Formats: sequence, structure tokens, C-alpha cells
Amino acid sequence: MDIFHDYAFVVSGKKRKEVVKLLEDPRTPTELAKLLRIHPNVITRIMRDLAGRDLVDFYNVSGKKKTYILTKRGELTRQILDNLIEPKTFSELLKHLKAHHSVAVSIVKHLIQHGFVVLFKNMNPARKIYRLTRKGETIREKLD
Repeated sequence: MDIFHDYAFVVSGKKRKEVVKLLEDPRTPTELAKLLRIHPNVITRIMRDLAGRDLVDFYNVSGKKKTYILTKRGELTRQILDNLIEPKTFSELLKHLKAHHSVAVSIVKHLIQHGFVVLFKNMNPARKIYRLTRKGETIREKLD
């Protein structure tokens, strides 16, 4: 499944977006339901949908009680979108992401393929500068 279609899925639902924002820290469905003032069954459905897209993961604390966290994939993608507010070189992006080079390359390629990022300037092969497109800025704003 494509990362950017996943994020389009997240931002297309107000509660999904709020849940992803609240998952900066691990949380249980009960905590999320109380914070968002919605029924726990709604949270369970949202978490199942997000887990199916590999955006969240969970671990059992005790018995049936699950705690949810964002996956690395979700975190890295959001970091890229947040860090491309100003045009940056790939090496500058890597410093902010603290991710393996091949993972960052893969994500940037997907961002370019789907029109979220564009090569802004190509000063020389080592100094390519990337920036968000309008489409990328729209998605970043929806995630904020």
C-alpha cells in the first residue's frame, strides 16, 4: 500500500486525523475515546483501519488492554512533510529524519512520484534541492 494514499485516508477523516495527532505518545482506545469524546467502538474501528494500513501498531499491556503507537512509516512520512516547509537538500532532510538512507530515499521517491515533492533546483548532483508542491502543502496543512 502507498504511504501517500494512506495519509490521504487519514486526513479525509476528522477523527482519524485527531487520533493520529494524539498518538505522539502511546495511548489506549479508552484514553483516546475520552480525549475525543466519542464512543470507544468508533476508536476501535479507526484503529483497525489505521493498523490495516500499517500506520499504527499495538501491544498488549495486560489481558485485553491494548496500547497503540504510530509505526515508523507514519512517523517518517510526517517528518518529511513537516521538514519540507522550506526547500532542503536530501542531506539536510536526512539530518532531520534520523533514518536510514535507503528508507529516506524510498520515501522521497514516493513523494516525487505522487506529486507531493518536486526537485526545486539542481545545482549539481550532490546539491539537489527539494520542496513541497501545492498538493504536498495541502496534505501537510491537514496534518497540522
